[in-house]
This record gives sequence, C-alpha cells and structure tokens, in this order.
Amino acid sequence: MNAISTLSKAFNVAFLPLERSISRRIGEIGINKYPPVFIIGAPRSGTTLLYKVLIEKFNLSYISNLSARFYAIPIISTWLFKKLTNLSYKRGYEFEYGFIPGLASPSEFGGFWYQWFPREKTIYVAPQQTPIHYLKQLRLAIGGLSYINGGSVIFKNVYNSMRIAPICEAMPNACFIVCKRDYIETALSILNARKQNMRDHRKWWSVPPQEIDNLLKLDYAGQIAGQIYYTYKQINTDMNGYGKDKFLEIKYEEFCQDVSTTIEIIKNFLEKNGITIEDKGDIPKTFEIRKTKGSSNKERKKIFSAIDSYFSANSKLNEQQRKI
Repeated sequence: MNAISTLSKAFNVAFLPLERSISRRIGEIGINKYPPVFIIGAPRSGTTLLYKVLIEKFNLSYISNLSARFYAIPIISTWLFKKLTNLSYKRGYEFEYGFIPGLASPSEFGGFWYQWFPREKTIYVAPQQTPIHYLKQLRLAIGGLSYINGGSVIFKNVYNSMRIAPICEAMPNACFIVCKRDYIETALSILNARKQNMRDHRKWWSVPPQEIDNLLKLDYAGQIAGQIYYTYKQINTDMNGYGKDKFLEIKYEEFCQDVSTTIEIIKNFLEKNGITIEDKGDIPKTFEIRKTKGSSNKERKKIFSAIDSYFSANSKLNEQQRKI
C-alpha cells in the first residue's frame, strides 16, 4: 500500500464524524440550490469523453482523482486541496477505459458510492429498497460538495445506471444525461475491454444489469449484447418512473460530428432543470468517431448476431453494418 493510500484510509476513518457534521450543516442548502448531474449509459458508450468536455466547457464541479482517494470525506478533502494545493488541471482527451490520468483530473468516484450501495455482481438497487438514513447521508454529502464548490456537481459512473431509483429518492432534483453509441461499436469495444482488462474475453467486465445471473449462462457475445440491452432497458424503465424531463439522451456519433450543437442542447436541458450554466472555455468542434478494431471475423459475426437478436425489433442496423 503506497503512502497516499495509507493516508487516505486513515483520514477516511478519522474524519468521517466531522464530515457528517459538516454535511448536516450545509448539505440541504447545497442540494436545493445546486441540482446534481449524472452521466450514465452502457460502458464504452462515450461517457468519459462527454464528462471531460462538459467540465472543460461549463462551470460544473467535479471530484478529482486526488479527492476521490478520500471518498468518505469528500467535502473536507475537496476544501483542503483547494486551500493547500495548486494542482494544474490538464486539458485534453487522452484516457483509457474511464480513467483520466492526473491528480486534478475528474474521477469516477467509485469508493464514494459503495458506502451506500452494493458492489460486485449484484449492484442493481430497486425503488424503496435503500434505508432512509442512507438516502439522507447521500443527499447531504452531495449537497455539501455542491455548497463548497459553489455549483452543481457532475458525476460520471456507468454503475449509476443501476442506481437511478435511490439517487432520485435521495435527490428528486437530480438530472441524467444518457450516452448512447452504435450498439455494435459499443459491443466490440466491450469485447476489447474484456481482453485487455480481464485477460479473457469470456470474463465479465463493467456494469452488471439486474439480469446478470441469466446473462452469465450465455456465451460472451450474448453476455455483451445483453449487458447493453438491459442497461438501457433499466434506464428507460426508471426514466418513465421518475420523469422524462429529468433525462436527456445524447448519441455519441452526433456529438462527435457536431460538438457545439450537442453542447447547446445539453445546456438548455440543464438550465430547464434548475442548473445555472456559464461558459468556461473553448472545446473542439468535432471529434473522430472511433471505430473499434482488433476483433476477428468470427468474433464480429457473433457480436453482430447477438446484437441483432436483442435489438431486432427496434434496431437501426443496416446492411453495411452487418458486413464483415
């Protein structure tokens, strides 16, 4: 365990009572004044790119990789690092599998969410299943972060696609940006992620939907296609349950082709949800629409077939996409 990990573990334990005390004083003020924003979607759908762009373009607050080490005391750590450090934020778009390098760079903040929500295989949280005191702690923690940052906090973590219900229960003013990418490209990218991160294309990688047990009985292509399908099915279910006005769908390909138009749509959506938006910096006008490489013809055929099987009723697959 390195020095920062040792220090963060000790601080998380020692200062948690003070953190909770501070959140009780300022949390309600912050959460009512500054609604939080959540970027969700299937893995490999463009969430990290959108996260980085929105932080560089707008006055949205975020949790840095350094503050994320102190996940149990984010209010204290964020305030201290602002006062005591002068870390430079690096603009640019070099990152891999959701991680953006640099201590001042935005984090997925995984440890924070596991204080209240399950980890490992079964992470889906159904409505009215989270204890009230957990919901209150979450609400006040995010409200406290908003208060000390003086603005809405934006979070990007695709696992939150399975936690929409408790998030809305804790913070009814929360809003969600849903990223979508061509399903085949998403699936092929997940397949590559399995190979690189799990060293085995048959091993599960990233967010498991509530249908995980049934998906694990399928081959890798069926698992990946089902992962995408059920992630968006869950999001749609929760969107209908908690209000479509709280959700905005962004398509990766359209975003890359015309960043300015998509950003304007997002700005209008956030403002309608009570978030004050100010421009902070310039961003690229376009991004390269990345095509996933590295899969064999056999793998691609299996992925195509599995995606088509899940999405055939509403799929926009065309003959060109089906070709190998």
